[in-house]
Amino acid sequence: MKFDLDGTLHGVGPTQQITDKFKKREFVVQVVNGNYTEHIKCEATGDVTAKLDSAKIGNQVVAKCALRGRYFNRKDGTQGHMNSIIAYDVNVLQNNPANSISGMKDDEAPFF
Repeated sequence: MKFDLDGTLHGVGPTQQITDKFKKREFVVQVVNGNYTEHIKCEATGDVTAKLDSAKIGNQVVAKCALRGRYFNRKDGTQGHMNSIIAYDVNVLQNNPANSISGMKDDEAPFF
């Protein structure tokens, strides 16, 4: 299932090199949903991770995402389920945020 996630960048984690060919980077987008504010954690992989290098906390972003899910086996033999939100493209719409979210500094990365 594919969708666009449009909101404010709330956090960006470091790029993690998992194998020689695979790297990932987590980031959080703050989205206002009616009367509620949601903080959606997404994962960028491969070349998309570099698109977050110049992004600052408070930037407006649009992430093109896919929802993925899979089963896994726990150590106790039972089966669990895991969901991931994978960003296959990220566009930073504003490079100089007017003000930071919740008074955070640009170099702070919440949730990571």
